[in-house]
Amino acid sequence: MIENKILSKIYPSIVTCGSDWRKMVKDVEKLKLKKISLFLTTVGTRERQKIYQALKNTSVKEIPHVHIRHDMVETELDFLVSFYRSKVFTIHFQYFKNFTRSKYKKQIYIENNDGQHR
Repeated sequence: MIENKILSKIYPSIVTCGSDWRKMVKDVEKLKLKKISLFLTTVGTRERQKIYQALKNTSVKEIPHVHIRHDMVETELDFLVSFYRSKVFTIHFQYFKNFTRSKYKKQIYIENNDGQHR
């Protein structure tokens, strides 16, 4: 199963919770990374568009895993799948209900947490 292969690996990541994603994008480019994970935990739609645009100017060719947010729409997942070959998504358990009708539902895994963003 592809998902198990992806979930069993550790990828360098760009993280948005309590960090400077712009610096991480620069680091990704400096290291010429081709595969990363992307955690969009704390960024809204506009900021995500900035991240996607910044990533287009890097060496990244594949983002097998993306931690998604409650406010993401199907076309955004389509973009990640088609442009970066994303195969597995994670989401906080309380927001999975937003994706029960998504065509990617079987590729979305639940992150169990206490519902608190720190």
